[in-house]
Amino acid sequence: MPRYFFHTTNGKRTPDAEGIDLVDVSAARTTAIRLAGELLKDAPDLLCETTDLKVDVTDGNAATLFSVLVTVSHATAAKNTAGDIPERKTLA
Repeated sequence: MPRYFFHTTNGKRTPDAEGIDLVDVSAARTTAIRLAGELLKDAPDLLCETTDLKVDVTDGNAATLFSVLVTVSHATAAKNTAGDIPERKTLA
């Protein structure tokens, strides 16, 4: 079974020295997506300090196979004068 490595970047790169044995690239893709979700579930503030979270998946030869990228994009019109995103208002 091939071994895949899941390196995360969120302002700084955190390499994965262990890796995980998985059946194929499709399973590695699913694992990378789940990893990004788990990281954000456990620490949603990760995207407050920087605007993206990236999981690079490499094989045993350190070749990058693909990346999962979660990005926050702020529209200029959505910001108020303080630079914050306004709260959503609900209709009564």
